[in-house]
Amino acid sequence: MNKEYDIIDNKVECGDGFFDWSGVDNGGGDKHYTFKGAICRQMKGGVNNVLYGKRINLSEMYNRMIDDVIEYIIGGKLFLEGKRDKNDRIHMKNWLQKYTADKYGVSIRWVIGVIKNDMTEHISMDIIYRCMIERAGGVDKIDWMRLYKNNRCFSTNCSDILLYLANRIIGDNSIYRYFVDRYKLKAIGVEMHKNKKDKLIVFKWDGGRRLIRLSDLVWDKRDWWQRSTNDKRKGRSKIRDYDVLLNGRREDEVLPDVCPIDNNIILNYTGIDFSGDNDNNLSECKRYNNVGDSDKIWSFASIDRIDTNGEYTYDNVEIISNYYNSQVKNCANQSQIAKLYHYQLKNLIDKKINKVGVKAMDDDMLYKSFDNLGEYVNLIEIVHNYREILFKEINRRDKKRNKV
Repeated sequence: MNKEYDIIDNKVECGDGFFDWSGVDNGGGDKHYTFKGAICRQMKGGVNNVLYGKRINLSEMYNRMIDDVIEYIIGGKLFLEGKRDKNDRIHMKNWLQKYTADKYGVSIRWVIGVIKNDMTEHISMDIIYRCMIERAGGVDKIDWMRLYKNNRCFSTNCSDILLYLANRIIGDNSIYRYFVDRYKLKAIGVEMHKNKKDKLIVFKWDGGRRLIRLSDLVWDKRDWWQRSTNDKRKGRSKIRDYDVLLNGRREDEVLPDVCPIDNNIILNYTGIDFSGDNDNNLSECKRYNNVGDSDKIWSFASIDRIDTNGEYTYDNVEIISNYYNSQVKNCANQSQIAKLYHYQLKNLIDKKINKVGVKAMDDDMLYKSFDNLGEYVNLIEIVHNYREILFKEINRRDKKRNKV
């Protein structure tokens, strides 16, 4: 029992004749409670609590609390008054307990516990959500995205809310657009999880189906970045600040929509595996090469270190496809390897080998960079030799055709 917010001291504001009820049962359906005895003395304020000694119709108190809480949420005062954490979110359930305890002398969680004769039960936000939907006239009349994004621990088993939020998330955010347009991605239903405690959302698209938790749905690129840099074991936690990462640049400059190495590959920031064979789309990426714009393929977005010998820092990371970051060396065809080397060479010249960068290098770095560039020179020589062979054969065939 949360004694801090269950019953508070006698500083509570109680007006409007709130305690003027007769205490007569209403057809046997109401629940009455007298605030005195050992249980009240154990709670905050004890005998000095404003409710002590009162006989209260808890059913009426509960109904009034529900109405008040709904107005508090929908009207927006919750988001103005609620205490926010370091991520700028509100623990809605805890704050509503405090809000009702401050106003009524007893928390809504405590009232629900007494009415249901189970003081161990935690407040279920679904009770409030169902009342909100009924009052508003439908699930689509409420800004659930605002509740979801501002709530530190958003939880619901209401199928209508889950479906509404899922389709809003994939419909409002550009990271899902390719999959909605190309694969007809949508949320079509809700199923109870095997643990029988919570529900999963059924996502369907052309060629596949997944069961996904609401909490696993990525909102946008900022959310993807926060999740991708959350694991301290990978050494990325010190680059979590998204605004520092952007540093005044456009979001699509830093987190592009297509792989900067191969613009035939759409970057998948959603975290959903749309591949039919569950291999992170390895087989599809391997097959697709030099395809037209209408036949683009996807790969998961991946954080890559520009200098693999360096740590994860804001100026030493870039976003490329997972295919090129970790898989291409094992399965790429010749054209894909050429794209990778071209990209790496361009990055090397653009970011390191320039007038300012060269002057800042110490001797070791200067010689190392010169040697590294030699690798690319050797590659160019090899490619040039093979091109010469092909070019001679092209000339031979052209001459033959001209003679005919």
